[in-house]
Amino acid sequence: MSVAAHLAPDAADLRRLRHVILGRAEADLVVKNVRLLALTTREIVPCQVVVSGAFVAGIAPLEHSFGAKTVVDGAGSFLAPGFIDTHIHIEYSLVTPGEFARCVVPRGTTCVLADPNCVGNVLGARAMQWAGITQTPLKILQQVSHRIPRAPQLELGGAVVEEAEQLDMLAVPQAVGAGESVPFGFDQRAADLQARTLQLGKRNTGHSARVSGPALWAYAATGVGDDHNAFTSPELWERLRLGMMITVMAGSMNDNVPETFADATQYQACYDRFSFCADDKHVNDLAESGHIDHHVRQAISCGVPELEAYAMASFYAAQYYRLDHVMGAVLPGRRADFMLLDSLAEVNPHSVWIDGQLVAEKKPDQKQQTQETQEIQETQEIQEIQEIQEIQEIQEIQEIQETVLYFENNDSIPDWLYDSMHLAKDFDERMFRVPVNAEPGDIAQVRAMEMYDGYFKRAITAELPIVDNSVCADPQQDIAKVTVIDRHHATDTAASGFVRGFALQRGALAATTNCENQNLVVVGTNDADMAGAALALQESGGGYVVVCDGEVQALLALPLAGIMSDTSWEDTAAQSTLVNQAARALGCQLDAPFMIMAFIGLAGVPDYGLTEKGFIDAASQQFIPVVQCCRCPAHVHDQTTSP
Repeated sequence: MSVAAHLAPDAADLRRLRHVILGRAEADLVVKNVRLLALTTREIVPCQVVVSGAFVAGIAPLEHSFGAKTVVDGAGSFLAPGFIDTHIHIEYSLVTPGEFARCVVPRGTTCVLADPNCVGNVLGARAMQWAGITQTPLKILQQVSHRIPRAPQLELGGAVVEEAEQLDMLAVPQAVGAGESVPFGFDQRAADLQARTLQLGKRNTGHSARVSGPALWAYAATGVGDDHNAFTSPELWERLRLGMMITVMAGSMNDNVPETFADATQYQACYDRFSFCADDKHVNDLAESGHIDHHVRQAISCGVPELEAYAMASFYAAQYYRLDHVMGAVLPGRRADFMLLDSLAEVNPHSVWIDGQLVAEKKPDQKQQTQETQEIQETQEIQEIQEIQEIQEIQEIQEIQETVLYFENNDSIPDWLYDSMHLAKDFDERMFRVPVNAEPGDIAQVRAMEMYDGYFKRAITAELPIVDNSVCADPQQDIAKVTVIDRHHATDTAASGFVRGFALQRGALAATTNCENQNLVVVGTNDADMAGAALALQESGGGYVVVCDGEVQALLALPLAGIMSDTSWEDTAAQSTLVNQAARALGCQLDAPFMIMAFIGLAGVPDYGLTEKGFIDAASQQFIPVVQCCRCPAHVHDQTTSP
């Protein structure tokens, strides 16, 4: 079935829309006195918007009269279509779909294209289907995860999603296409999935890992039509000339918007090949910097024309993903998903509608209330100190706009989402050893990963101390140990490597959101704290934890599949901030340490990867040794300097 067929009007809807706009039937809603962002013509048009049921019946001049159950005076506000996130993993927000909706809908997001590969890697196809359904107004359309596990030959993984299950999910109208694949390897199963996606008239989602030349050409040849990794001008032009849609990413690890549009005018002939995605963004970052509203603000500040920035966030996204018959612009017959704003540049909607229903608004009006308070102060020339303090307190409160939601998150949480942490019965710090046969005074030369631009990894070589025939971390060089451990099957399967970029001086960090298979990942300066961090997450059912000197410094529990909270987004955001602060207290300077550590091992991003089964060369997708040799002072060993 075609994309979003379930969102299209039926015959009865169409007949009513016609009657309403002709004045033969009463509208459900008229929003008058607005300045419409007419994205099909790149105009701002004074008008009124007429709504019947969940759909826009029409756009009419201000002087035209309509009967309506509800009339809203826009008072000159801008009216823009709802925002569309073209690629996100909701699970990485750390909250459930319903709580995610509560956080982002007031910011103007009305639809997300979500790849549920995180929860799928833990609990399989039924969890993927659960992640695509919410009773909140937010529309969730699915990018069917490309393969679970992604590379069976390289990982033990968690759940297994069969090809037949993928194809069934792909065929429903809620599916916009296949989830992201990587450019390394293309077997028959991948070819079958991507071919079927194209045959259904849907899109294959891309994750190019910033490759170029023949590797990128071959990737595009497999039917992959978008990319959210590129952001430098040469990378962007290479993809644009291959016909790709650039889904500009701004998540917790990186914000590609400023560099993408550093010279925005060079893309003015192809602005319609840009859309926006968060990909991986924690809820505290969504609350602080925003969602797609953040992209629009950034793009405008970089010089992208305002109407083009809003079109990237809605109309161009809908066109590329073949959704423009139901969303993406405020047009007759489309879903009535829109927002009212006072400033296009500030991107701070004061009210949001989805399917013709008011779902969020901000009260009281900040500007009006602040002005009223100032007028009170001006007229009261002589006041007691207490009265002045009271007015100042009122002003401070009124300057914080209160968001009123007209919906609740009543989504159910099934019991089977809990209890997904299963470490080996004999688990202890021996799991973290990197064994070598060494003499006293030996040091080890190892392959290591240096983090940059978020989750990208540069191959480096490091010389590290050896204690009791095990290679150790070296905080003085900013080299920490990283270990990935099976937490799905209670086996003793684990592998370790070394990473630069966390600046940890002591202690350990651990998370159960390791990409892609959501195993347990631990980064630390010593094996004892690393083991303590792992055991703390065993007890909490998963999450993020900071441990130092055997004591838990902060913990964010994520008991749902080990990757999501079962509390409100507000509580989760607060706890996420606390664990980040605790990591900083140990020396870590990264803004999103737990998000980045979850991607250290990602074998689909060069140069190296790490799964619970071993250390991987990303280009060849083959296991390679971490330790190259021991640098013994008594003699010289042969060294292997390339994988």
